[in-house]
Amino acid sequence: MNLLIYNLKVDSNDDVLGFTTVWINGLAKNFDNIYVITMFLGKLAVSENVTVYSLGQEKEFSKLRRLFNFYKIFFFLISTKQINVCLSHMNQLFVVLSAPFLRLKRIPIVLWYAHGHVSVLLKIAHYFSNLIVSSSASGFRLKTNKLKIVGQGIDTHRFRPAISKSNEGVYRILSVGRISSIKRLELLLHAVADLSSHTENGRRIEVVFIGRPLTRVDYEYKEYLTALARNLGIEKIVKFSDSLPFHLIDRVYKDADLFVNTSGTGSMDKTILEAMASGLPVITSNIAFRELLKDFQELCFIDCEDVLSLKLKISYHLEMDYFQKIALGKGLRRIVKKDHSFDGLCRKITTILKDF
Repeated sequence: MNLLIYNLKVDSNDDVLGFTTVWINGLAKNFDNIYVITMFLGKLAVSENVTVYSLGQEKEFSKLRRLFNFYKIFFFLISTKQINVCLSHMNQLFVVLSAPFLRLKRIPIVLWYAHGHVSVLLKIAHYFSNLIVSSSASGFRLKTNKLKIVGQGIDTHRFRPAISKSNEGVYRILSVGRISSIKRLELLLHAVADLSSHTENGRRIEVVFIGRPLTRVDYEYKEYLTALARNLGIEKIVKFSDSLPFHLIDRVYKDADLFVNTSGTGSMDKTILEAMASGLPVITSNIAFRELLKDFQELCFIDCEDVLSLKLKISYHLEMDYFQKIALGKGLRRIVKKDHSFDGLCRKITTILKDF
């Protein structure tokens, strides 16, 4: 059985989409051949039965040339290869461009979408798709009977608790992801401002943001955060670090003590699950995690834009003893292993694709 995949980027080193290489290789174990059409090609590290075709965004090809390349590659594949099913990962455009021809060939389309934003393009892609898969109900906000919830796919063998930490003398509060106003990172700065003089068993507090801005507005937002930290008098304990390649990101979770995510996207953020799999206590305002956290809501969930609640939660985590922290970390990791493991996701998606 042969699978056609659409995605945005194939680059095993990419900080945001590097995980898609892992997913492709996981699916490759269950298919004879996989053909990938991608916007951008970076470092290639795929299985032998995976062939990747890039439209040339990495070469700065124009939109018109990339459109021509898409149809050139697409028609070559559907006319010379026996494609059984198409999976599109967060790529509504390719679905819309190819759906009429895939329907003529009776090739079903499965769209993976996990984000709170609903665009006109998404509505059209939804119409053409045979099935929608998402990590959570909040990750797909159109009313439909096509939706299947499959959870996320976290490699719990790689993301696991640290044997020991290298940040002795520091209580490290971590945030991972794009520097963007939708992440509401200023909430963490305001919450920590009143706690900056607090120490946890003699360790000073440090806040580390791992990620980078992408757009001009994002860069302006980072400047705002830097100025805010200075105005709050906490610039010495706040650090902004560039994003890391995906294959290195697990290390930052191992050296942290608390993970905070104040995102307003409403989608099931992978970074929170990676932190949980690493046995790291988390605090989040992301509504996609309200039910997932189950018995740990009181410790780990806050209402959005509630600085006081965030400050109280952080303070409580600071005061927890060693055994409480270990128990919390183990409980959070169990949730990921049960419902959001990489192996489990591959099985679910493979079953869905092969059912057509």
